[in-house]
Amino acid sequence: GVQRLPDGRWLAAAEKVRRGGGSAMVVHPAGKR
Repeated sequence: GVQRLPDGRWLAAAEKVRRGGGSAMVVHPAGKR
């Protein structure tokens, strides 16, 4: 889903993953192999 931010932007649920939120789809972060 999406989240509306106070400044008026929309934040996709996937954004949490890119910010280090973690996800089952991200098994191996690019920085760690």
